[in-house]
Amino acid sequence: MTNEYIQKKFLPWHNRTLAVKPKEEESVFVPAGGPDLEGILCVQDDRIVGWYYSEGKPLELHQPKAA
Repeated sequence: MTNEYIQKKFLPWHNRTLAVKPKEEESVFVPAGGPDLEGILCVQDDRIVGWYYSEGKPLELHQPKAA
């Protein structure tokens, strides 16, 4: 239902009302060659959470014991 609304109602309205023709037909997008974007834009971090609150009461989390 939502996809149907977007395709049949919203996009036609958007294109009639808000779309602007580009000054130049040529694409200005260029590939970002060179830098390793996956390495730059991806931040992964491990966090250890020791406490959290449930219904106003602090609860301590413990690390599972190694088998």
